[in-house]
Amino acid sequence: NNYVLPAVAHIELVRDAGSKYFPVTKFKNITFMDPLIVNSINKEIKISFIHKLRNVLDYEVYSEEDKKRTIHSKGSIESSSVEAELIFLNI
Repeated sequence: NNYVLPAVAHIELVRDAGSKYFPVTKFKNITFMDPLIVNSINKEIKISFIHKLRNVLDYEVYSEEDKKRTIHSKGSIESSSVEAELIFLNI
């Protein structure tokens, strides 16, 4: 039995992980690339963030199988919060 993780679940995963850096207020340039197939075997899903601008992080949701990286979705998250600007000034 295989199931496709819904696109909204990608967004929720990224929002939750991104909130550890700053309050996420906006998503931009979301691209869904390769469906994330989930079956009975445990699958590790990873999210990488790349700091672009003061209050912007680019992200990728991906998995790795047999040393092959598959990108499932990517985009950017933003924060309009002053708190985000203070966090990035300290990096």
